Amino acid sequence: GEDKEKIQNEFRQGKYFFIFISPERFQLKTFRQYFSAVNKEFNIAYAVIDEVHCLSEWGHDFRTSYLNLSNAIQRHTNDFNWLGLTATASINVLKNIEIEFGTKNHEAVKTPLNFTRRELEFIVIDDENNKPKAINTQLEILKEEIGALTEDGRNSKCGIIFTPTVNGKNGCYPLSLKLREHFETNIKYYSGSIPRVNQTPIMGEKEFNEYKKSVQKEFKNNEFSLLTATKAFGMGLNKGNIHYTFHYGIPGSMESLYQEAGRAGRDKKKFKSSKAKCFVLLSKSNDDNVLDQIWDRNTPLSKVNELQRQTNGDINTNLYLFSSGIDIIKKEFEIIKNLYTKYAVPNRGTKNVRVKGDDIGTKKAKTEKAIYRLSQLGIIEDWTINNFFRGGEFDVDFTDFSVNSIKESLLKTIKYYESEFSIKHITESNNKENSTYKKILNEGKYSAFDKYVLILLQWAYQHFAYNRKQSLKNIYELCVNFKDTEEGKIEFKNSLEAYFKFSDKSYLLQHIAENPKDYQKWFEVFFQMDENIISNKFITVRQQKHLRDNLSRFLESYMNNTGLDLISGLVRLLLDDYRNSDGRDRFETSLEQIQNYEYADKEFIFQQILRLGQKLSNINKSYLAESLYKFFNSQEFLLEISKSLDDSFSMTTLIEQGNNRLKTINKKIYGGFKKVG
Repeated sequence: GEDKEKIQNEFRQGKYFFIFISPERFQLKTFRQYFSAVNKEFNIAYAVIDEVHCLSEWGHDFRTSYLNLSNAIQRHTNDFNWLGLTATASINVLKNIEIEFGTKNHEAVKTPLNFTRRELEFIVIDDENNKPKAINTQLEILKEEIGALTEDGRNSKCGIIFTPTVNGKNGCYPLSLKLREHFETNIKYYSGSIPRVNQTPIMGEKEFNEYKKSVQKEFKNNEFSLLTATKAFGMGLNKGNIHYTFHYGIPGSMESLYQEAGRAGRDKKKFKSSKAKCFVLLSKSNDDNVLDQIWDRNTPLSKVNELQRQTNGDINTNLYLFSSGIDIIKKEFEIIKNLYTKYAVPNRGTKNVRVKGDDIGTKKAKTEKAIYRLSQLGIIEDWTINNFFRGGEFDVDFTDFSVNSIKESLLKTIKYYESEFSIKHITESNNKENSTYKKILNEGKYSAFDKYVLILLQWAYQHFAYNRKQSLKNIYELCVNFKDTEEGKIEFKNSLEAYFKFSDKSYLLQHIAENPKDYQKWFEVFFQMDENIISNKFITVRQQKHLRDNLSRFLESYMNNTGLDLISGLVRLLLDDYRNSDGRDRFETSLEQIQNYEYADKEFIFQQILRLGQKLSNINKSYLAESLYKFFNSQEFLLEISKSLDDSFSMTTLIEQGNNRLKTINKKIYGGFKKVG
């Protein structure tokens, strides 16, 4: 406390160029007053958010103050520049950041043209659901090959094992104990929370903080060479002699894999002759049918939780972590309704209203999340935290809201992410993903406010749950397809880097993501660029794979996008992977939307699809024809498909239709003869 006060006073006098502040501190009224006073004396030039992906990832998880950070800074600072820094960020995170920062200027996002880390080698090992055996085997090999697990000062061959949890069978704490015993050497652990044995913390908070400091210092000084850790360790770590990393099970996303594996190989001089090794221990799922249901975009969250219990391996662990962090919609709705009824309605248009979480029967974090939800609906303008304990106490500014303003704010919030979303579209569409929204809108017992809150919650949970599921799908499929050959390792690394790489195709995909009905651009991605001009050369198989990998980054962020869905289906057809949930399902969802386009637009799209279809293998031509005919089943169109693709599906269907007509004619003739007779 004394340090903070001293630093604040000295900053106010102009002593420092910059100071570090937590997002929660910006939610304190006293700090905001102090910050405004400083801003009158000095011009704040930059608001720098390091590890800016946390704004999106942590904000929606457990640190709601991140979601009000940009609003708080902008309200208390005059003229400044944002600077957000991160090594890796998904499209979803970048979009979230742009929305929070209030910029739509993509030129403001600066990305390296090349993400290649030549000093890293990636290796995926199928551990056959026996991670302890696999890690022991690999460490024995590293011990033999490079002298791992030996303390030798700066020459130590250090390593980190990243685990998904602190406790449990895959926890960093029990793993460190087992490895220490097996290898009879000093192996320590690092975690954000205190490890537990039989639900009891192994030490107190003060002792644990001291332990973490000492572990960081000792590891930095090479006093031990192997650390087991959760992702709480190593953000911004720059230790040059980390020769290997392990992921003790697949992480939740490509970003996590590349960020955490990238702790290795930092001193490039040490890895000129031999690369740093980045291992992933993979426990595969036991049931592809269950996986298909999990990856399905339309599988509700409640069903995902049920399916999680039917699967095993790394998918089970990741889904447990993902689903355990998400409240049930019904519970959150009740908290929001209480907040609205007890505070918002009687204080419409009133500033500085003291809101107590205890009054609405919940804890501080859930109270603040409910406040954030009402801000998304335009009911709350701003808030500060007065008391962090129990249910929390907040000073809230309410707007002069109305039913119409709530509806407009709801649509504005969702359209930031899904430009095609509309109430009209929901009511008129037969898409199964809209069935829940329809049910809400048609429910007679709900008020207009209730319906808008439930639509927001349904969308938010669906959007963020989908984002995490799709991220997990991408990393899982990449690891499952790994081949332990030199070519396989190169292909794995190329796919990983293609996910992050921004190219001409990335900017095209970005344009389509934000303008999903600009259908002429959909087909440009399948042709090579020649001096920034689209040529007539079709992309090679390697470029098709890069397009798939680059597109996967966008698909994590856009659950429903007509253009991206159509491109995804066509790419999967080209790569003989149409059964994948990013293949047929997305393509046919796109066709359902295209049904509503003007005739001339549909005709252009069909011609382009058929043109691309000629590049497919015979079996994939049939798959394409079957999907097209499912939604546009006229005789004329079927003949056009058959003429263009010369596929077996349309040929068989035409023959069947011809036979059926002959049967009908024969029946009529036979009936006529019978009548005459």
